[in-house]
Amino acid sequence: MANKYSSHLFELIKSLTKAEKRYFKLFVARHTSSGPNNAQILFEHMESMDDYDEEALLEKLKSHAFTNKFSITKARLYDTILKSLDAFYAEKSKEQLIRNEIHYVEILFNKSLYKQCQKRILSAKKQAIKYNKNHLFAELLLWEKKLIEKDNYQKVTSKQIEVLTFTEQDVLNNVSLNSKLWEFKAILFRHLNKIGRARTTEQVESLKADIENKLHTLIIPEGKIRMKYLFNHILSAYCFAIYDDKESLKSVIKNVTLIEENPNEFGEEPNILISTLTNGVYLAMKNKEVENAQALYNKLKILYSKAEEEGSQDVVLKVKSSLISLELLLIKLTCDFNKFEKISPTIYEFISENKKNLNESRLAFLYYNIAHILFIQDKFSKALKWINSLLNDIDIDQSQEVYSSAEILNLFIHFELDNKDLVRYTLKSTKRFLKTRNKLFEYETLVLNFMQKTTSYNFDNYELDEVLSQFISDLKKVTSDTFENIPFEYFNCILWAESKVKKQKLSLLTREKNEEFMSFNI
Repeated sequence: MANKYSSHLFELIKSLTKAEKRYFKLFVARHTSSGPNNAQILFEHMESMDDYDEEALLEKLKSHAFTNKFSITKARLYDTILKSLDAFYAEKSKEQLIRNEIHYVEILFNKSLYKQCQKRILSAKKQAIKYNKNHLFAELLLWEKKLIEKDNYQKVTSKQIEVLTFTEQDVLNNVSLNSKLWEFKAILFRHLNKIGRARTTEQVESLKADIENKLHTLIIPEGKIRMKYLFNHILSAYCFAIYDDKESLKSVIKNVTLIEENPNEFGEEPNILISTLTNGVYLAMKNKEVENAQALYNKLKILYSKAEEEGSQDVVLKVKSSLISLELLLIKLTCDFNKFEKISPTIYEFISENKKNLNESRLAFLYYNIAHILFIQDKFSKALKWINSLLNDIDIDQSQEVYSSAEILNLFIHFELDNKDLVRYTLKSTKRFLKTRNKLFEYETLVLNFMQKTTSYNFDNYELDEVLSQFISDLKKVTSDTFENIPFEYFNCILWAESKVKKQKLSLLTREKNEEFMSFNI
């Protein structure tokens, strides 16, 4: 039986790229005598496992003496892997390069080689400025002060003291400004992740008080690229939260340009560009700016090809999951089921292989969109399988919009399968769940009332068309309220009801409504 409490080493080994594994083996060989050692033996056995099973592993390794102190052997291997990764990235991480320089400064200072120490400080400061490492720049200023202090302040001029003090104050001001930006970001994203977009005028006003009014009092100094990025990022998320999608997209596009024009600032953090491009495609689609969406999507595909070439497993996973999410959304809008049939086996395989490594929210969106596509295809039993997995197997905060939308879609799937008893039973728990959130959407109330009426024991099916027509009329009234449009983004009940009244395929009406996306190339 797998031992889940001691799988950290296994997870670390499985996270390594081919290049990192190759370097580890060279690293171990370089630091040990000839022949395989305990680290190599254990590494190779764990690398070959699909799932971690400590009992099976010990059985295979029972001829080796190190199994008598297995926890110690694992801990040593874990530390050795981290040391090899440290060495592997030492020349690639700008932060690590500057930290190395600071360490050299310390060594030279302790050896009283002050001129060499000063030279290293000046060189490292240039790198810290170039790569916007304010925290490391502040450390270097402390070493400059130590050099001044070791001479009892006799060799420093008033001008040098003034410049050093001004420089340090500037760094502290930047740190303070960055701290304020982070605070606004934390407040906003906590709201978005816990509650979602604003659902009432009061929530909009609360966000304005917490974010907008304060955000616009900040002045970002010229040349502070990372702060400008963070400011745009917060502004984009804020506009999204209050339904200003056009302004949100503008801020995202500003950030795409900022990242592309300043590779030194963001080169070590590809995830920033991945999330910015993904958000950009999504927002461009919401605004029906197809050319913008296509251009940003193409950049994401180029990023994926580059990550595959460089062998960065983490980046490949993140870009691939973003591309799949966007592809599923496009297929859902355009009903390109031929494309879905072609790529779905690859998508299912990707989910199966990476389920443990994917963010729970991303996984929930993948499951939801797969279920929705199958629902539009009238493959209700298959759709139910994915919705059940979302509702029962994914550890997601139930306050998130995708969860409540899955509850609604679940009702419609059972309705289509003519599981009236199940609909009646599920209605009770769905009502209870939806009432636990801040505010019940009028959309949700209408859906619940429709389901309750049409699945009741005394309902006459001859009245269904009349009830559907009234359902459509009521739903159209609520769409005039901006706050009520959130659930329609997930599941458009109006199209579903119209397909029943008109006796047409839901896929046909969906395709007609999203005709502008037919030219999108995925």
